[in-house]
Amino acid sequence: MQPRHDKTFRYDTSLEWQSRRRATAMLEAAPPLALAPPRDFGGEPGRWAPEQLLLSAVESCTLFTFLAEAARQNLELVSWGSSAEGTVTRDRDGRFSFTSVVVRPVVEVKTDDDALTARALLQTVGRHCFIGNSLKAEPRIEGRVVVGGFAREPATPEPAVEGPSS
Repeated sequence: MQPRHDKTFRYDTSLEWQSRRRATAMLEAAPPLALAPPRDFGGEPGRWAPEQLLLSAVESCTLFTFLAEAARQNLELVSWGSSAEGTVTRDRDGRFSFTSVVVRPVVEVKTDDDALTARALLQTVGRHCFIGNSLKAEPRIEGRVVVGGFAREPATPEPAVEGPSS
């Protein structure tokens, strides 16, 4: 039987409008984030857009979920690098929403046995990452595992992992 987690968590942030279409997101004991709309909507370079923050949230939640499960399985990572891509589309009712989110991690491990474990984790990480589970568009994880700095492809291609990644 799975353990129940009857917990509620609460998170707080604050936001301050600066001028024109600029704002600053703040969190106690953390550096502020300069925000603006994306350039597609009149924003300016050098500032995070809400759309980028959402992708970064999915991508980082994917990493932290993977790391937690890797620790439970005594899997030692050499490195993790990833990118994320999101597609925003106007719905029939005229509202914009993310219709696709893809996270592409490249996980480096030391041994072929570790690679098997890492590939298995990449297959399931999407189901355990609660940020992705909170989205309407279910993020896809398209991971690659590297052994000792060399990409060794498995005998059969690794399938794209579909499902919520947060």
